[in-house]
Amino acid sequence: MSPGSEFSLQIGRHSKRLSEIVQPDFGLLHRLLSTAVITDRDYHHIRAGESVYDRNDRLIHCLTSMSLTSAHYQDLLAALECTDQLHVANYIRADGGLISKL
Repeated sequence: MSPGSEFSLQIGRHSKRLSEIVQPDFGLLHRLLSTAVITDRDYHHIRAGESVYDRNDRLIHCLTSMSLTSAHYQDLLAALECTDQLHVANYIRADGGLISKL
């Protein structure tokens, strides 16, 4: 397993909850595209989803299908923060609440 794949696995472990709370439509996908976390092809495929849940499922599938590098992971978290989704970034950082900060 490559070191970057743990990030993809972490996203995958929480895919159900993430598909319910991520808001992809107000800048997130543009940020992920501009930082090369997703490709242009991925962007258009995700945007073609009929509902926000479809788009989230497609985004999460994309993120879990690739081997996210540490840089991609950090860019994802930064994109979430920049699109007012700090709660989602914190959820991911805490591995869905499995990691507690003392």
